[in-house]
Parts: sequence; structure tokens; C-alpha cells
Amino acid sequence: MGRRTVAPQILRIYGYVLARRHSFYNNGKEAALLRQIMGSCDRQMQLEDPHAYHTRMHQALVSSSTITSFACKSSHAVVSCNWNKITNLGRRSNKSVTTEETVSPESASGFSSSTGIYKSLRRQVDIPDDEFLNFPSLVFSHTDRSDKVALIDAPSGRAVTFGELKQQVLALAAGLGRMGVKQGDVVMMVLPNSIEYPLIFLAVMWMGAVITPINPLSKTLEIETLMKDSNPRLIVTISEEIDKVATFGLPLVLLGRKGEADKLNQLSKSSIVTLGELLDSDPFEAPIAKIRQDDTAALMYSSGTTGLCKGVVWSHRNIIAATLQFNENPPEAEELGVCLLPMYHTFGFCIITCTHFRKGTPLVVIPRFDLEELLCYIERYRLSSITVVPPILVSLTKSTLLDKYDLSTLRTIECGAAPLGKEVMDVCRSRLPGVKFKQVAG
Repeated sequence: MGRRTVAPQILRIYGYVLARRHSFYNNGKEAALLRQIMGSCDRQMQLEDPHAYHTRMHQALVSSSTITSFACKSSHAVVSCNWNKITNLGRRSNKSVTTEETVSPESASGFSSSTGIYKSLRRQVDIPDDEFLNFPSLVFSHTDRSDKVALIDAPSGRAVTFGELKQQVLALAAGLGRMGVKQGDVVMMVLPNSIEYPLIFLAVMWMGAVITPINPLSKTLEIETLMKDSNPRLIVTISEEIDKVATFGLPLVLLGRKGEADKLNQLSKSSIVTLGELLDSDPFEAPIAKIRQDDTAALMYSSGTTGLCKGVVWSHRNIIAATLQFNENPPEAEELGVCLLPMYHTFGFCIITCTHFRKGTPLVVIPRFDLEELLCYIERYRLSSITVVPPILVSLTKSTLLDKYDLSTLRTIECGAAPLGKEVMDVCRSRLPGVKFKQVAG
């Protein structure tokens, strides 16, 4: 996988855009501060250190509610700036990352006149300082979870415990190792949501390999473009999507049982094995990799709305930090999570799925969005919280189906990925009284 870099000039433009937005929406004192910081950024850029440039900009802008979503979205596009450089500001050995360092009482915004830096007023987030901690190891470090449910398939109700999941992860890692996958290799997934999805990316990460999830609705040419960029060792897919990837000449892993790939093998240029075959491997043969927190865990691709898709590198530390940020409140004893949003997207992949693994709470996995099915699952599993995007919430406000289902357990609807209009929330509140709405970054 090739190194991705961003020219300092691009970062400079990025800084000016943020500065102009900030000076437009905020007072002149804050705008002057930004100009001062950008002068410092110029000096950093002269030293050809774009990482420091990006970090300084975020130090100044992280508390600005007006442009938080804009800054976060922009940061995803600046691929080489290493998100952990931002989330781990002030990190030292044996010290937790904190967003509550000394803040001047003169400002409720978190601005410190002594440092000229804005600090978040949220409570501190403790990030483990073990250099060799990886995300799967963190997930399975809680031995008391073995008998607790980790994943539930929404349509069938089939459940997998954390203990079963760990055994499957090790078995799959052993099977992938036999196929030639090794540490640092990329494994591409062209899959819809399923309870096998987390199993696969955890197994790949366990090996020290890199997972790159792709939208299964992508066209063959789009997948080929991303394949050439990421250079995967193999592709995991389903039979419905096999025509899109069978001509690439890469080994394929097909979701299914043993023997189901025999006929397809005769029709394809690629060698095909099923997930069921790989899961028959001996878990004790799983490769043992020495993985650092800063090693790459995932390569996520942007939607390509403004041009070609851009690869965003996520390290194990990035995922650990992101999941801890969304674990502020301890889970309730009977809490069930739900993943309706696509797992190939950062929102569904990290903010929902990985976060629930970290919490140790069961996650109900919904393969695709259908409004009536969603309402059915809320009633069946007595869900108290769901996470959606604005178009789903709009469809809820307009639907005549709400009265057909018992939604009395629903207490919170979290919405992210795009701004949510107040009028939509007002209509939802009138139709779903007692439900609290939260906008989240994602």
C-alpha cells in the first residue's frame, strides 16, 4: 500500500478556509488569534512539517461549535496528517490523554490566555499507553464477557457470544494465513451488513493486516480503481456481487458454507473458498503478530463526492481513541445497540460497531434499511436507542407506519453524517413524544 501525502500548500489553503469561516462567524479577537496561529503554522510549514501545521489548526478550532462539523469533515480528507497526532495531543508515557488541562476561568469556551489554545471542556479520555495494544486484543481483553452476546442478526435472531466470536476470529485468522495473508497485507471487503462483517475485520486486524471495506453498491470500475490503489491480497464478498470482482484475478472468500463455491470455481478466473471452510481452521494456528498501536488497521475510502475516492488511513490507536470517545457513559444492564448504517462507512464501522465491541454490549445488525423492517426490529428487540442519518429521520416523520408498531421503549435517536433541521426534529417529537434527539459527528 503506497504512502499517501498531502502537499503543505494544500494544508495552507485548508487553514485559510477555516480561518475565514471562523472570522466570519465569530468575534474579531478570535479571528486575530487564528491569524497569529496561522503565522506560526507558516513557520512550521517552512520546516516542511505538515503534521504540526494540521495539529496547530485543530488546537485552535476544536472548540468552535460553529465549524466543528466542517473541520471534522475536512480532517478526513487530509489523509497523511495522522489523526492520532490530533487526538493524542499532550500524550506522554503513563499519562492519560486529557481535554481538561488548565483552562482560564475568564472564558467559558475553553480558551486559555496563557497558551493561546482552546481546550475541550469535556471530561478527559484515558487512552491506554501500551505501545503494542491492538484493537482486537482490547475487545477480547475482558474475559468476563465470554458468555455475553456480542452480535445479533436482526432478521433471524441468531446470536454470537464474545467467546464464540473470539474463537471464530482466531480460526478465520488461521485460515487467511493459509491463504497467504500476512502482516501488512490488505484485505478488501465488498459486503453488506451482516454479523460476519465484524468477524472478518477483527480477524484481519488480529493478524496485523489491513481491512479496506467497500460499498457493495459500487460498480466494477469503481471497485477496480480502489483495488489498484489499495493493492489487496484477496477480496471477501457475497455471491450476488461476485461478477463485479471475479475478473480481477484475486483469490475470493465467499460468505457461505462449505461446498457452495465449487460451481463458481468452474466459472471464475479466481480461486474461491467459502467463509465456512476457513472457519474450520484450528484457532490455535492463528498467526501471532507484533502489532503496534500506530500500525495501520483499516483503509477507509471517502464517497468521492468531490472527485476520486480518497483513502483515509486508520491506525489501531485511531480506532481505540475513537471508540473511547464514544464510551463516556457506562452501558445500562439491558442495553442493546443497533447497527443500521452501513459498516463500510466510518460511522457504521467505527462509531457504532467498534464502539459497542468496546462497551461489551450486544449489537443488533440490520442488513439493509427498510423503514417497516426498522420499526419491526425496534418493537421486537425493544430498542431504546437508534442511530440514523437525516434521510432516515425524514422518512420516519412522513411515514404512516409508526402507529402500527410499539415504539414505547425508544428513548433516544442519534443522528449524524449531515446537519439535521430543527423542523424535522420538531415533527419527530410530535410523532414520537418522549424521544430525545442528539446530533453526533460521523
